[in-house]
Amino acid sequence: MLLAAWCLGQAARSQEFDARSAVYIECTVSGKVTGQGSGAVIDAEGRLLTAKHVVERAHANNGDCRGAIGTRINPNDLRKLTFRVVPENLDIVMMQFDEHEILTFVPIPFAGLIDIPKDTEVVGYGFHPDGSPTADRSVGKVISETVDASGRMKSGQNTQKGMSGGPVLIDGRLVGIIAAESFDRQGQQISTLFVPAKQFPEDILRWLTNQDTTRRDRTATILAEQLAMNDVCTQILREQISLRKNEFPTAAQIATPLIEASSSSLIEVADYWVTVTTGPARWIDCRTGKMLKALYFPTGMMLQPERDVTIDGETRTIFLTEQGLRVFLDHEAIEPITPDIGYVFATATGVFKVCKQTDTGCSVFDEYRITEHDQHWPFLSGYQSYLRSEEPADLDRASEALREMFEYQSDPPGPFDPLAIHLNLTDLGSLPACKEREARLYTVLMRFDAAKADKGSAYLEPVRFSLCTLHKKTAYNRLERIKVVTLAAADARFRNLWAVNTIHQPTENVQRVTRALFNVTQPIVSIMKCDDDRRAILTLGRAARGSVTALDDVVAADADDALAEVSTRRHSVFRQFQITQARSPVDVFKTAPLFNDIELSAVCAGNNEITNAGEIIVDLAPLAQKLELKLFDLFNDLKTSDEYRNLGMVDPDILNKRLREGIMYRICGFHEYIVWRSILFDEIKDSELVRQAKEAMGVDLALMADHITHLIMANVFSTDTRILNSQHRTERCD
Repeated sequence: MLLAAWCLGQAARSQEFDARSAVYIECTVSGKVTGQGSGAVIDAEGRLLTAKHVVERAHANNGDCRGAIGTRINPNDLRKLTFRVVPENLDIVMMQFDEHEILTFVPIPFAGLIDIPKDTEVVGYGFHPDGSPTADRSVGKVISETVDASGRMKSGQNTQKGMSGGPVLIDGRLVGIIAAESFDRQGQQISTLFVPAKQFPEDILRWLTNQDTTRRDRTATILAEQLAMNDVCTQILREQISLRKNEFPTAAQIATPLIEASSSSLIEVADYWVTVTTGPARWIDCRTGKMLKALYFPTGMMLQPERDVTIDGETRTIFLTEQGLRVFLDHEAIEPITPDIGYVFATATGVFKVCKQTDTGCSVFDEYRITEHDQHWPFLSGYQSYLRSEEPADLDRASEALREMFEYQSDPPGPFDPLAIHLNLTDLGSLPACKEREARLYTVLMRFDAAKADKGSAYLEPVRFSLCTLHKKTAYNRLERIKVVTLAAADARFRNLWAVNTIHQPTENVQRVTRALFNVTQPIVSIMKCDDDRRAILTLGRAARGSVTALDDVVAADADDALAEVSTRRHSVFRQFQITQARSPVDVFKTAPLFNDIELSAVCAGNNEITNAGEIIVDLAPLAQKLELKLFDLFNDLKTSDEYRNLGMVDPDILNKRLREGIMYRICGFHEYIVWRSILFDEIKDSELVRQAKEAMGVDLALMADHITHLIMANVFSTDTRILNSQHRTERCD
């Protein structure tokens, strides 16, 4: 019997038929073509029906079948097909495009299990090898209602080779699949055979007749099973889904009743806490449930406890940091922020003198370089000491005065401006921010102890300090180098904050939920190597902005080869994160994608070696487009920084290895943290994208920049440092 289909007929096209509903199919075995035919798309997930004889040799011999949607001209349009249902005794199979998550389909509506009387007009579509680039159309009438022994009906139309497997329609709805031709004794074609829907096997009929219900039930079953798991990552995933109930109604209905009320014993003591030493903040490795070092934390980082969880039999607390990241921290690293207590921290590499009460020759306005401070104790520095004050209201007033001084020094007022009248930088008595204050001095190894006469501090009496410095008899504020932490400051910060959960390696649990939610087979891309084609990848981490695209410019207008080369000239590691609203009144994140990501992209050199001529690419919901930071520029900024001699550049081989693993730099101490934080913060703050996002969200620019800075540091930086305490008195990486 000749491979066949509906007739070639006229070139006219039915207005109700979309070209993307037909598929050209080509099968090979060991590189040789064994079958060519047509297919009919039946759902938006890329499933299609075709004639079994088109694909059976490839199926029997482990061959390869590929399909092109709506056209047969360009071999590059052929995409791999996988067999789904292959009946034994019928000339029909169901297949599916492997890359259905990145392709667009227009399924043909199913007419149902209707009778097809004689003389009913039917329309067929298929690809004739010598015909037009798109599927050819033919109109004919049914010759007989009788179904032969092979389950086929007859139509009185001519057909030609290559159109087998194409759809047969009545009023634009699928009623059958083209099967074969029938000839008389003289070799003249007298009819065309097609398999009517009533003869389809049960597995295919079940899919066609209950497609929506089947998919919905399958999705609900997967979600009910996976969302019931009680690990930390799944708990947070449930909350993310519940917040997006309008987008995921079925999943939200399952997840919401399973959400546990969050609580922490720390909240009974204080709503906010602050770090008083340095070390690694941690997050969950969702695959193993173990703790993973995620982010270096400095002194003075404000925290809000969210919930206590049990991991390996130990109770730990999830905190929201002032930069909007969820982390675990050791309780020994923190102190409470209460209405009657405030703190003062150094936030830069400067060292600020504080004075003992008995030292009358000491000046609280002195500063020292980090390399010469040891002989000037006592002092305030970012990784060695902090101040604890019993006058938080006074610190709040001083903070406001510091901001006033900062504005004055950044943009001096005219001579008649009221500010110029009362703000005399040469008269410390007129400057509320600069007066001498008292507070207790603590090293990072000390903790407050109410039972002791010295309260556990460095001295029996409080020390004297100032929030200003003197240079050439003129006072300068330390606003950007000293940080005041009070209940009012924490309240103001967290009032406008959101929360982010980083996901270094999504679990199979998260992957299954994601596949069910989005009906995709590869929802999250974690890594793309130098020889991977970026154009073929779609990741939910792209925040629904489309496929992962080549980062380089392609100059040539007609440059398919050049584009293919460019799109494989990158090595990228993707770090996913989930973002949600916390206590913030800003509602931008209520409709944010369930997954965003940060991509560390390096350029592939010879032999697939990689270099730092790449980018950090942040895909964050409030940004109008992806934010790109050039790695080369960032490393160059490090090299030209004042602290470079103390830090040193990483070895090129180590840098290459880390970039391949998705790590840009390893933080081992406060100085490295401060330098990199400053480099990233300045780059991000100056970005027009971030400024626009800041305006859209109505938040402070520094908050927006600080959030993105630490999001980057939590994803593409690493830390192996240890917490500074009585057991570990110096900062270094393990």
